Amino acid sequence: RADGQPIVFLHGGGDSWHSWLRVYPRIPAKYHVYSVTLRGHGLSDHPPTGYSRLDFANDIVAFLDQLHIEKPVIVGHSLGTLVAQAVAVIAPDHVSKLVLVGTPAELPKTDAVKEISERTANPDKAVDANFARDFQFSTVFNPLPADFAEIVVKDAQQLQDYVWHELGKALAADHFVDQISKIKAPTLLLWGDRDTLVDRAQEDLLLSKITSAKLKVYPNTGHGLHWEKPEEVTQDLLAFISR
Repeated sequence: RADGQPIVFLHGGGDSWHSWLRVYPRIPAKYHVYSVTLRGHGLSDHPPTGYSRLDFANDIVAFLDQLHIEKPVIVGHSLGTLVAQAVAVIAPDHVSKLVLVGTPAELPKTDAVKEISERTANPDKAVDANFARDFQFSTVFNPLPADFAEIVVKDAQQLQDYVWHELGKALAADHFVDQISKIKAPTLLLWGDRDTLVDRAQEDLLLSKITSAKLKVYPNTGHGLHWEKPEEVTQDLLAFISR
């Protein structure tokens, strides 16, 4: 409803607002839900540059200001969590709480991330046609409903080669980690112990830097917690908001 507590959802790299389709129906009508498709993704603009954490964060701050959205809970997944972290640092008065799903503090050094970086590193080389499907399925541990899986694969296939490259370049050059300790908003970290992209060391680093942060570990769950276990993620989200 228009006067309900606002919740702003931010998706991961290669996704769109569709990323939260398994969560939206479980949010009670008393909340006012917004879901943003980040630049370079889905049907948003695809500029040639501007894919750093701060570029995305400034877009979100402008979005909140334009729609006069006050003190939302910002919920991010993967890339969206980096954006949420930055918003909480550069515009702390724009955030009431953070929920960070599958979140790193910086570019992880896992084998899966290295492989993705290598496949998208050359701006003059087209990304393999199967990359989008391989990428999306590599992030989950539990099988997804077939119709939803096809939606997220199609979203990833919409990204232009240069967007994949610019995202990788920006993440590799990201030096925001020292700013994270400025986050004062109550923060909930949700992480799956079968996450191949983000390892536990990233969660521990965030816990050491965000004094208000709490971590919940999902057993036998991959990077896309809200894809694999939407009921539990929604329950944890709503319980955290209501506290």
